[in-house]
Amino acid sequence: MTDIAVTDDEHEAFRDCCEKDQMIYGGYMTVDEVIDFVFDEAKDSIYEEVTRDGIAVLVREAFAKKLEEEASWPAVTDFDRLTAVFDELNANGYICLHHPSSTFTSSSYEAKLEWERQGGKESGKIGALFYHTQDVDRAVDRGEMSIGYYSFADDDDDRSEDAKVAAAAMEAFAKHGIAATWDGNPNRRIFLTIDWKRRTASSEAREL
Repeated sequence: MTDIAVTDDEHEAFRDCCEKDQMIYGGYMTVDEVIDFVFDEAKDSIYEEVTRDGIAVLVREAFAKKLEEEASWPAVTDFDRLTAVFDELNANGYICLHHPSSTFTSSSYEAKLEWERQGGKESGKIGALFYHTQDVDRAVDRGEMSIGYYSFADDDDDRSEDAKVAAAAMEAFAKHGIAATWDGNPNRRIFLTIDWKRRTASSEAREL
């Protein structure tokens, strides 16, 4: 693979499709998924000299660079802290989903489906929390993201039960050292200031 000559078009296509490296540093796409995405975007665009092998060289180099950087990351990152928050809330009556979908609406729907899979009302679950693809992009790009939430209560016209879900999450964020703000309005999401560092999965690292 390293002997493949990468064209100018492939370099430009990679830069255009991987702006600020959200797909790589976000941590939710595999090497092959990023290669396929960039190649599919490039071949349907203005670029002429583009091959999957050429794109693969650039994508693998970018993943390898990230993997090298991970050696200097702190033992516990903000993503680890976020995971600890979600794990704790999951164990205490909430359904917390990491990146279930690409938008707020679809992620909210996925959380409802998970609640139903766990038994719905019989599950004893109080509410859901989640973040989506656009949130991850902002975390990588600007060091900030939002957390969506809602209650599974039937009668919550004033959204007071939703507010209780957010309040419980805020306590957990404070406990685990995540910088979180929320103004108490259940119509607004929780805002996190976060240094997004999600490590490469071991299965992916072996492929590099």
